[in-house]
Amino acid sequence: QMYFRLAKVDEQLDHILHAINLRQTEIHLQSSPELGKHVLTVSFSEDSPEKMAELIGLALNLKCTRNQNIITLSE
Repeated sequence: QMYFRLAKVDEQLDHILHAINLRQTEIHLQSSPELGKHVLTVSFSEDSPEKMAELIGLALNLKCTRNQNIITLSE
């Protein structure tokens, strides 16, 4: 079971992805360096890495592409 909270302050995308990647090892989330500076406030509870990537993508209008166990967020 995975539960963590990133909220109350805006976080950079690269910090959010790092926190997600620390809490699970099956799938790695990444973005390009220039996207890592985008900020958002987010809270996840028991969401899969795929669902978290999808939600982040929707919030920032990004595409999610998966290649084996890596999900990349891009413009």
